[in-house]
Amino acid sequence: MWFRYFIGLLFLGIVSCKPTDDKLLLGKWQNEQDWFLFKEDKTYSSGKEMIKMVDKFRYTLDKEKKELNLYTNDASSTFYLHYEFLGNDTLAVYNLMSSNKSLIKFNRVEEEK
Repeated sequence: MWFRYFIGLLFLGIVSCKPTDDKLLLGKWQNEQDWFLFKEDKTYSSGKEMIKMVDKFRYTLDKEKKELNLYTNDASSTFYLHYEFLGNDTLAVYNLMSSNKSLIKFNRVEEEK
């Protein structure tokens, strides 16, 4: 009897330790040339290669719909993305406003200090 209780608690502990999408998103993600840096204050920066093109704009994350919205200072330049985590080190997205549903993959990278 105590063994089943122990296994149940162990399973519950493992499941509850899985990071939430909010926490998993934090940090820097990069592909061949584009990168995003998601911060705890719900802002992000992004750019191409070494150039920072967007800084300190707001983002929202809807975990139920798997939607990531990236806002800018131009309402027509808001990006509405579907997202998926492929493990803990790959973020895959596609533009919800496009008919092309091919996933674009970004890998987690360490931030330069």
